[in-house]
Amino acid sequence: MKILMSASSSRGGGGHHSHTPSSSTLGSSSKERSKSPAPSSRSTSPPSPPIGFASLTPQLSKQKLGSGNRRTSIETTISNISRKASSVSKVGIERRELPISKRGGAKHSIQDTPRTAVSPTSRLILPTSKHTVTYANTIPDIIKKKRNGERLFPDEIMLFVKSIVEQSIQQAQIGAMLMAIYLRGMNTDETVAMTRALIHTGSILSWPEEWRRLVVDKHSTGGIGDKTSLILAPILAVPMIASTAMELSGTMLEKLQSIPGIRVNLTPLEMRSVLHTVGCCITSEYSELLPADQVIYKNRELTSTVDSPPLIIASVMSKKAAEGLAALVLDIKYGRGSFMKSKEEARNLAYAMVNMGYKMGIKTSALLSSMDSPVGNTIGNALEVAEALQCLKGHDKADLKELATKLGGELLYLLSATTRKEGADIINKIMREGTALQKFKDMIVAQGVRSDIANRLCDPRTDVWSVLPRAPHVTALSSQASGYVHYIDALELGRVAHKLGAGRSKPKDPVYSNVGLELQVHVGSSILKGVLYNSVIEAGCLTMICVVGQVWVRVHHIHNELGENFISHIQKALIVRPTEIIVSHARVTEII
Repeated sequence: MKILMSASSSRGGGGHHSHTPSSSTLGSSSKERSKSPAPSSRSTSPPSPPIGFASLTPQLSKQKLGSGNRRTSIETTISNISRKASSVSKVGIERRELPISKRGGAKHSIQDTPRTAVSPTSRLILPTSKHTVTYANTIPDIIKKKRNGERLFPDEIMLFVKSIVEQSIQQAQIGAMLMAIYLRGMNTDETVAMTRALIHTGSILSWPEEWRRLVVDKHSTGGIGDKTSLILAPILAVPMIASTAMELSGTMLEKLQSIPGIRVNLTPLEMRSVLHTVGCCITSEYSELLPADQVIYKNRELTSTVDSPPLIIASVMSKKAAEGLAALVLDIKYGRGSFMKSKEEARNLAYAMVNMGYKMGIKTSALLSSMDSPVGNTIGNALEVAEALQCLKGHDKADLKELATKLGGELLYLLSATTRKEGADIINKIMREGTALQKFKDMIVAQGVRSDIANRLCDPRTDVWSVLPRAPHVTALSSQASGYVHYIDALELGRVAHKLGAGRSKPKDPVYSNVGLELQVHVGSSILKGVLYNSVIEAGCLTMICVVGQVWVRVHHIHNELGENFISHIQKALIVRPTEIIVSHARVTEII
C-alpha cells in the first residue's frame, strides 16, 4: 500500500473527487479514538467539541468506515511506495460545477443557530434572531444580507462564488463581501456551503482506485521558521501542492526556489510524469484547481481578512477535498508568531476544521503547536532549506524533529498504525536510514535540478552552501545582558526577515533567497553579555571580525549595514533574565 500526500500549505485559505464522499468511503475501523496525546486506539467519528462549541460542530452520522481489513501493515505501507508510483499515469482531472437555482423573492421563516460561548475573535456564529429572510438574487443584495448579519443560503453563496469564477463580479464587491463575513461571521451551514461552492466551481484531482484511501496531507496554519513540509514530503514520499500565499519569511515554494534550477510550477501532465518516475513532487497549485479560492485569498490579503475563521475553514478544507484526500493532519499554531494568539482560539478552530474534514469525507485530526518562538534555528528561504536537509541527514534541532515526527506519525496513525507512537517510530526510522534524503535528491532532479548540483546538496560530506545562495553580508549580534534566555519573539523576528527581503508585501515584490536569521541559542539557554560583531568583504569573500561576546543570532543581509534602528528591532526579540528556567522543547501541546 502506498502513502501519498497530495498537498501542504501554510496558507490559511485552503482539495476531493467529483462528488463529496461520505465517511463510508474511508477505511474500516471499529476502534474508539481517544483525545489524549498518545492513545492506543482511534474513533471513526470526529471528536466532541469543547463546552460552548456545539453549534460549530457538524452533526455527523456514526457510520462504519467501509469494509475490509481493519489493520494494514505499516511495513507494507512503506515498502510498496515505488510499486504504486508506476500507476500514477492514471491520475486525471475531473471537473464539475453545480447549477445555481435562483429563487426570486421567495420568503422563509428561519431560526438561526443559538449563539454560543465562543471567543468573539472566532466570528463563526451569527446572533440569535428569528426573522423573515428574503432570498437575494444579486451580488449587492447578498453583500447587504451578510452586512446586516443575516444568514446566507447555499444558492446565494454559490452565486457569489460562481460570479468570481465567471469574472462577472467587481473587485470592490469581493472585498465588501469578505469584510462582511469577517465582521458578521458565518454559522456552520454557511461555512459548509462556502466550502462546497469552492469545490464544485473548480477542478478535482482524480486518483487511481487503489490510491484513494492512501492520499494524505499535512497542512499548517503558518509559522515563523516552519520547514516541516520540506522534511515530511520526502520521508513519506508524497506529492505536495503548495500555495503561493504571501508569508513573512517566505512560502515553501519560495524556500525550494533557493535551489538552483528547480521548477515548482509543474503542469498536471508534468506532475504525473514526475510522480511516475520518483513518486513525489512539490509544486504550486494550478489555476484551474480552485480558481475562486485563489481570487478570494488574494483579496483576503489585501483587505486584512486572512484571519477570518470561516474563510480559513472553507478555503483550506475545499482545497483538501478537491485534492482527493483520504486523511489530513492539521498543524494549528497559536502564540505570538501565529494569527491565533491563544490556545483556546486555536482549539476552537481545530475542532471546526476537524469536523468539517469528516463532513467532507476525510479522516482528519489536528495538532495544536506553540508558535511563541521560531521553529528550529533558521528563518529565511535558503537557510531553512539548509536546516531541513541537516534534519534529513540526522543533524537536527529537538523541536523541529519533534514536530515533524509527530505530524508524520499522526498521518500514519490515521491510515494504519495502531498507536501514534508506532507511527512516530516509523518516521524516526526512515530519517535514521537516510532513505528520505535520497528521495529528496531524486525529486529535485526530476523537477529540473542538475544531477551534480543535487548530489552536492544532498551529500552529507558536502557543505550545502556550495550550492545554496549566500548573502554577501552576515552580521552577528550578541546579547545585551547576561543570564538565561526566557523568550525569543517569533513575530518580531519574522518581521525582521520580511524587511530583509525573505517575504513579500505585494505579489510582484522580489524575494531574496539568501537573507534571513540564524539563531545560536534557544529558550532556556544561558548567555553572556557581549557586543556587536562586524561583517566585512575582503577580496570578494565574506569574512567576520569578532570583537567580544557570545552571539545569539546571525543576520544574513544584502545591504552593507543594518542600521541602529534595525538592530534595535532585532535585539527586542531576545528576552534575557538572571533567573534560570526549565523549559520543554515540545511544540505539540494537544491533539484533537
